Amino acid sequence: MNTSLAIKDKNIINQIKNCYKKDNRNRDLLLFILGINTGLKLTDLLSLNIKDVKDKDFIELKDGIRFDLSEEVQSLIAEEIADKP
Repeated sequence: MNTSLAIKDKNIINQIKNCYKKDNRNRDLLLFILGINTGLKLTDLLSLNIKDVKDKDFIELKDGIRFDLSEEVQSLIAEEIADKP
């Protein structure tokens, strides 16, 4: 099984963010930022529904684990789901 290491270099993180921003890939940017801030697996991130994040300052998983959302993430969520019910 392959393992992955955390990206700890802030310059690399900012480069990745800038690539997503430049290409207007807001959803991918949001998933990246959520992933690096919470440590959630991609499968957990992709299983989130709009109701799980809309107008909230935290994410709570089914097992009760709770993650606070930064203002940056809350803003990205609001932009991404603005036109969704």
